[in-house]
Amino acid sequence: GWSDNRQLFFRLDGTSVTYLKAPAISILGAAVDRTDGNRIRIAGEDSVIWESLDAGETWRAAGTIRTAASSYYRMLFDPANLDHIVVGTLGEGAWVTFDGGATWKKSAGLSTGGSVNAFNGVISPVDGNVVWLMALDLRQSDAGDPSGGRHIFRSVDGGESFEAVVDRSGEVNLINGPVMAAHPSNQ
Repeated sequence: GWSDNRQLFFRLDGTSVTYLKAPAISILGAAVDRTDGNRIRIAGEDSVIWESLDAGETWRAAGTIRTAASSYYRMLFDPANLDHIVVGTLGEGAWVTFDGGATWKKSAGLSTGGSVNAFNGVISPVDGNVVWLMALDLRQSDAGDPSGGRHIFRSVDGGESFEAVVDRSGEVNLINGPVMAAHPSNQ
């Protein structure tokens, strides 16, 4: 378990809780390898992707977040492939890597030409190509767009490009950074 934007990190073994020292002061994302419960990845505010092969006892740097952004909101790990990561940024939208952080590509489709804050999202546990993301298009927000610039976006290519599928409206209230969870068996 981990606490969003904090250093709190712990392991649950049945009814036993073991508090562990996280490698980053502020955790922005975490995942456990489905095939090996001892392999854990954490992304921290320090722009480092950390990996443990012994259930969180020790850590090594496994990658680096390299984007044009200076600040990050969330790191989304693909539950089926810990090398596939989507990062939500302050002002620079989202970025994606498929090789554990060696190379990064800026996601398309989140902006009408201005800055975008990509607050939160989730990668489907059924299909890593499906990524949901909540973001705020600051140009739309400043222009008084009916959506206020707030949208839920969907990607079908692992986060390389997105399309708005839900807009804030009188019927739908979107806040910055909502908790997002993918259906466990449906995309």
